[in-house]
Amino acid sequence: MRVLAYGKGSMDDVLGVVESVVPRENIEVFGDLQSLSARLRGPSDLQDDEAVVVILFPANPDDLQEILSIRHLLENVRTIVVAPNQETDTVAMAHMLRPRFLTYAGEDLRTLTSVLYKMTSGRNSDGMQERRSLPRG
Repeated sequence: MRVLAYGKGSMDDVLGVVESVVPRENIEVFGDLQSLSARLRGPSDLQDDEAVVVILFPANPDDLQEILSIRHLLENVRTIVVAPNQETDTVAMAHMLRPRFLTYAGEDLRTLTSVLYKMTSGRNSDGMQERRSLPRG
């Protein structure tokens, strides 16, 4: 199981949530879209691994617009979008990425914790089910 996180700005809060659910060694952080694109195009283990989740944390609507250019790479990957605001145009762009979950910067991240846990099915890096309780937060 692996989480790929993308964001240009500070992702400390989101990464804190991710690290409460996923071991740090299974998290890859990308600060630019080219690196994320290369990773998604890279080793085929990402396409075959059902426990891969991509978390997109665009800094602003322009950044979200750029992410749309790689949406074809996200078609078969579980995706979470943390949109920069709740403006109609921003929400419409975020939905074009077809995320499994959409939330907004500044929102309560407890729901994100729960969703991420369910998306990763509590699996470890070998794909085996882990026996642990849902993180509180």
